[in-house]
Parts: sequence; C-alpha cells; structure tokens
Amino acid sequence: MRAFSHLTEVAYHESAHAVCCWFLGGDVEKLTIEPGAEEERTVEGFCQHSLAHVPGGHRGDTSAVVGLAGVAAHRIFHPERDPSPNCRGDVAQVDQLIAHGLTTLNREALMRMTQQLVAEQWPLIDRLALVLLERGTLGHAEVEAILGAS
Repeated sequence: MRAFSHLTEVAYHESAHAVCCWFLGGDVEKLTIEPGAEEERTVEGFCQHSLAHVPGGHRGDTSAVVGLAGVAAHRIFHPERDPSPNCRGDVAQVDQLIAHGLTTLNREALMRMTQQLVAEQWPLIDRLALVLLERGTLGHAEVEAILGAS
C-alpha cells in the first residue's frame, strides 16, 4: 500500500507541473511516472515541458510557478507530511531562478500564486493524475486531449 500511495503522490506532483505549465501557455511534451524496485519503494516522475511560447518578460515567474506546482500539490495531497525529495529539489531550482534575478517575485509570493493556481485547477490535476496512474506515460497529444476536454 505504501508504494501505491507514493506512486499516487508522484502522479499528482507531476500532473500539477503539467497543468500549471499548460494553463500558463506552455507545452507539455511528456508526462511519466515509473515505479522503481519494490524493495526500494521508489518512484520516478517527470514532466517534460517547454515555456518557449511564454513571453520573455514573464518566463522566469512562469518557470518558478510551474516548478513550485508539485510542492503546492503535495501540500493539498499530503498536508500532514514533510515534502518529498522531489519537492525539495523543485524549491532549490526555483531558488536558483530567484538568485539569478530571473523572477520578479520572491519565493513566498510565487508560492502563494502557485498554491492558488493549483487549488483552482485541482479538478484538472485530479483528472490528469488518474489517467497517468492508469497509463504510466502520457504524450503531448494525450495530455492536450485530457486538459483540453475541460
């Protein structure tokens, strides 16, 4: 049961990245969750996306919001648990964007925006996560079909 729970958590984490990217004008190329060895109870997840179509002046903030989306989903999905290593890695990447002056807002403001967006888009995140759990990998066309059907 624990492995399934972690698999589900990662599916929601990655789906939040995908939905926020899509909602903010980016493209989601591929979405994947893959269970690791059962004895290790690990799950790998990845949201391959592009923000090339997002206007340059907003790309840093958009990238940060997409980056924090998994953390925001974790706070909804498991508010009582500490963030996963994936969440900590996402926050570290956003901190690098901030440190290099690529965002106009600080992490707290970015997180508030992200949490609001994730909460508003939770039905889409839920729909995408459930299909991702069923299939394991979704390509661009599948993601677009699921998200565009709302």
